[in-house]
Amino acid sequence: MKAKFGWTTLAILAVLSLSCSKKSTNPGGGSGFVSTTNISILGSSFSPQNDSVAVGTTITWTMATSITHTVTSNQIGLFDTTLTTNGQTFSHTFNAAGDFGYHCTIHPSMTGTIRVR
Repeated sequence: MKAKFGWTTLAILAVLSLSCSKKSTNPGGGSGFVSTTNISILGSSFSPQNDSVAVGTTITWTMATSITHTVTSNQIGLFDTTLTTNGQTFSHTFNAAGDFGYHCTIHPSMTGTIRVR
């Protein structure tokens, strides 16, 4: 009986330790949004593409490519900049809640969304 109790306890502890040590493959939950203040421009994509932050957060986009890109808000006049040099950055502070889409005007398939809560 004592050996059976020992093996049962060991099995339960093994299951618990595995479930506690798993890393999330989707750090932003089920929405596809992550929470970061830095977005990289890699090749022809924004990484991460979707971001979720608190009101008042400043997001910084950093060029990690030598291809010219823009970071342009879908909301006219909110922000629009052209980045041409590897390592160049652009920052914008989001002072209101909402979903803010943005894109590269040179490469229309490059899009992203900042969700501000």
